Amino acid sequence: MRSSPGGGTRYNLGIIFYHQGNLPAAFTHYQQDITLDPHNILSHYNLAIILQQLRSTRAGNLYLSKSY
Repeated sequence: MRSSPGGGTRYNLGIIFYHQGNLPAAFTHYQQDITLDPHNILSHYNLAIILQQLRSTRAGNLYLSKSY
């Protein structure tokens, strides 16, 4: 698994939207990044964090398990 994004635009947009507090937009961009690069563990981890913040613990745990 990769541990860093390869300059992925979707990943970077996810970070920006997350820091702006726009969790739905960040969620969408991390999902798109995972579709393009299913081995990007940072996108899996960040998506898990968002899902847990949105109280979707079960789905969050699924993505968290793919981040290591």
